[in-house]
This record gives sequence, structure tokens and C-alpha cells, in this order.
Amino acid sequence: MRRDVRAQFSGLLITTTLCLGGCDRRAEPPSGWVNPSTVLQVSTMENITNYFRTAFAAYSDGADRFQIKEFKEGKVHFLVVSIYPYRGRTAFGIYCFEEIRGSGWQLRGIVPIVDPVIPVPTLDVTTNGLRISIDDRLVAEITSAHPPPTDKEKDTLKQSF
Repeated sequence: MRRDVRAQFSGLLITTTLCLGGCDRRAEPPSGWVNPSTVLQVSTMENITNYFRTAFAAYSDGADRFQIKEFKEGKVHFLVVSIYPYRGRTAFGIYCFEEIRGSGWQLRGIVPIVDPVIPVPTLDVTTNGLRISIDDRLVAEITSAHPPPTDKEKDTLKQSF
């Protein structure tokens, strides 16, 4: 009988240790990745900024965990949010929003970047969309929802620069 008690006690002790060891008691949330379904369609740039600001508000360095940049070329208008959900800069996500006239901003793509060396992405906007490269390697290309410009529109774009 004594053996049964020890076996049950050991099982209870292991279960309790695993349960308590898995509990996250840090002040920060376990991950800063933003659920895409919550930002599929956003009405204004301000709303996008406020959403990411709120998502990282629980972090002590929340303001440093995301950056927002705007890219425009002709009819193509992208807003790119780079998020850093972890302490280092070797793993991050790029959320790409495109302004669709009449319906606000649409999430067009999410590009997760994981690199053992701190990567520096290059973003180029064209009249057809957005190109994301790291070290001259194309990582992703997001095609614009707008139709490509006509030859006449291309000539106008060349003259305006």
C-alpha cells in the first residue's frame, strides 16, 4: 500500500510542477504577433497606428516594437508596419496594407522574417505593387489591387518625377 501512495504522490508532484512551470507570470504578453483577422479591413491610417500601439501597450518598450512607413507610386499606396514581437531584431513581421479608394485600407500580406543575422529589408514600391528584399534577394512581392497603369499613365508618372 505504501508503494501506491508514493506513486500517486510522485504523479501529483510532476503534474503540479509541469502546470506551474508552464504558467507565464511575466508582465508582458507571450507574443506580439497581431491576429490578421483583426486588421483585414481598416478605415484609416490612424486606426492602423492605434491598433498596433494598443497591441504593444503591455510591453515596457511597446513604442519600439513597431514601425510604420508609407509608400506611394502613382495609384499604388501602401502602409507597411514592421513589428518586433521578440526582444531581438532577428525575427519580425511585415504587415502590408494597401489603400483601396472608397473602402479604406486592406491587409494585402504578412511577411514573417527570421534570420540569424539582423536583416535589413529593402522595400520598393512600383506601379504594380510592393517588393520586399533582404540582401538583394527578393523575399516577397505583393501585387497591388489597382490595375497596372496604362502606357499614357506611365508617361505621366515619368514626367511628374
